[in-house]
Amino acid sequence: FNDNMADLQKVNPNSKDETELKNLIQKHIKWTNSTVASEILNNWNQSLDNFKKIMPRDYARVLQERAKTQKQQPTPTNYQANKSLQLAGRTI
Repeated sequence: FNDNMADLQKVNPNSKDETELKNLIQKHIKWTNSTVASEILNNWNQSLDNFKKIMPRDYARVLQERAKTQKQQPTPTNYQANKSLQLAGRTI
């Protein structure tokens, strides 16, 4: 782990990350019959705190910029409504 390039983040309960992690552990049990993985799932609420997500800082920055750009772009509904108002020559 290179802490100059990435951060350790908590895996939040009821998040997409938690769902994906749990699914991966379930598949691991199915393929390997792992008793350790079974114990992790049996004590999931306590076990979740032991997992961390490694988030590269550059990737986090790209995600933030993408989210910001998406908020600034008009939705198709708003765009069509604005275009209709321009064609009608009205300002509301």
